[in-house]
Amino acid sequence: MPVISWLWRDPRRWFVAAYAAVPIACAVDAKLSLTESQQWVLAGLGWLVVVGGLLELPRRRQIALVCFLPLITLAEFALSHGLGWYSYRLGNIPPWLPPAHGIVFLTALRAIDTQWVSTRVLAWAAGGAQAVYCALNLFLRDDELGALFGVVFLIGMVVLPDAGKRFYASLGLMVAYLEIVGSALGTWRWAPELLGLNEANPPSGAVGGYSLIDGAAFVLAALALRMVPRLAGRSRERATPEHAVFGQGLADAGGGT
Repeated sequence: MPVISWLWRDPRRWFVAAYAAVPIACAVDAKLSLTESQQWVLAGLGWLVVVGGLLELPRRRQIALVCFLPLITLAEFALSHGLGWYSYRLGNIPPWLPPAHGIVFLTALRAIDTQWVSTRVLAWAAGGAQAVYCALNLFLRDDELGALFGVVFLIGMVVLPDAGKRFYASLGLMVAYLEIVGSALGTWRWAPELLGLNEANPPSGAVGGYSLIDGAAFVLAALALRMVPRLAGRSRERATPEHAVFGQGLADAGGGT
């Protein structure tokens, strides 16, 4: 897919396109009042991007993405329909949602090998922004649940290896941005309370819950590679050990397919 490949080759092009796509897609869905059948048009465009990005990845990262997509889709059903944590405009799980999550995941993966901002600066910037955002939301909007999940993200910025820090820093910035935009445009709305705790619309720590699902995807990918090493694409490659999948495993998979 030449356009996707062209965007992927230059991280700046990819990041600009991804961040620009968020308000455009949310506005198209909410402000044009798309029906569920019309939402499949957005879904088709999203899947083209995901498949194009998938083809640009090393094999291990491809497997992580493939593991992530069903997990995040199941989480959407559980959190939205099961727990009522948030709801979408039409009360459904929009068909464009799984590929949209895939694009977010690809954007975070793209940051791992992007070195024009140091890991230290990126981690401090993302962690500091998340801490300030959580604190302001807690004191100004009584966002208790957001603050709780925000701590999960901040712990990751401390304990993860460099590749993991880069991944989750990019993820945190992207998720906070899309949550603010999507909630403001009315594409989805968060409930005022969950598990006895107050939460804002959107909660400041949404990325914390998101990160747990990402971590689960990397664990599944590592297990798949451990059980079927040939999935790595080279018979001499070893599967990434479970303790490394939160970052170092991604770094090890950075070269080649």
